[in-house]
Amino acid sequence: MGVWLQAQVPVKVKAHGRPAMSLVRYGAERLCHALRWNLPELPALIRLLSTPFHAPGAA
Repeated sequence: MGVWLQAQVPVKVKAHGRPAMSLVRYGAERLCHALRWNLPELPALIRLLSTPFHAPGAA
């Protein structure tokens, strides 16, 4: 989910050149926030979680 979010809204890069948070945490925080506050994007996030993903390096 973090990779999908990164494509939409990139994680900020700090002054030392590293991202502010990992992609795993980025996705987890967005999902937790959507679950807690019942955001309208919740169905799209759940649909994203239920879709299979490609193996790394596969097209």
